[in-house]
Amino acid sequence: MTLNLMMRNYAKWKKRGEDLVRESGLEYTILRPTWFNDEEEDCESVAERVEVSQGDTISIPRTRVSRKDVAEVCVATLLHRQATSNVTFEFINKAIKKKQEKEEGEKEKTETEEDKWELLFRGFKKD
Repeated sequence: MTLNLMMRNYAKWKKRGEDLVRESGLEYTILRPTWFNDEEEDCESVAERVEVSQGDTISIPRTRVSRKDVAEVCVATLLHRQATSNVTFEFINKAIKKKQEKEEGEKEKTETEEDKWELLFRGFKKD
């Protein structure tokens, strides 16, 4: 509500615009990144760095996402149209541990970046 008052009904008009896109009959994906920053996390995979959700469950004022990750998510949605067509989702940067302790018998990484995106987008509900 405060954001609406400060931004002259920003959320109301944003929702109205999203509703028009949904009603257009065109294929779409509505991305809702949180506040932008220029920080980069120490993690090779953007798919591991971001957290996605649907239904406005993320507390936006306390979260951030890097501009680079926003661009990567946009590209990934285009490459995974079956999972991301006609959906709306929010995303943030997860808290990533800078360095993880190596465990004995560390598992060999076999997941590809493509697999990570598929796993991230799996289960989206169509609008």
